Amino acid sequence: MWFTIGLGISIFVAVLFQCTPIAFFWDSSIVDGKCFNQIAFYFIQAGINTATDLWILLLPMPIFLGLQISVKRRIILISLFALGAV
Repeated sequence: MWFTIGLGISIFVAVLFQCTPIAFFWDSSIVDGKCFNQIAFYFIQAGINTATDLWILLLPMPIFLGLQISVKRRIILISLFALGAV
């Protein structure tokens, strides 16, 4: 939970200060204004978000596999939980 919150805050701050000066983001006529590579940042952000989503999805799977219930019920339980990935 803390990793996800920290990631969200850091992405917010990075997007807020992606250009120097900040006004260069909407006013490209400012002399000596520059922004970091936004395309690369968004691809990296998407990759990290996808990885954390998969991590959160897979986190309870060892617990589900360790339950002492029938294999059929275990598969149904894991399938229902994994439905959240859709």
